[in-house]
Amino acid sequence: MKEAAEIKKIPCAVCRDLMPLVQDGVASPESEALVKAHLAACPACRKARQAGQAARWAVTSASLSGL
Repeated sequence: MKEAAEIKKIPCAVCRDLMPLVQDGVASPESEALVKAHLAACPACRKARQAGQAARWAVTSASLSGL
């Protein structure tokens, strides 16, 4: 992984596009580092990530309850 000083900043929209890929473990190491660095500095994207995780959990739970 790159040092923090080497990591470029990305816009919120790009971070939010990449978040599902990072969560699913299919993003490149570089993309994962960009997202993690952005989340460390951006409260709005951290909140969006938490909301996205909660929504994914709710969908998964609803899907499993029908089994």
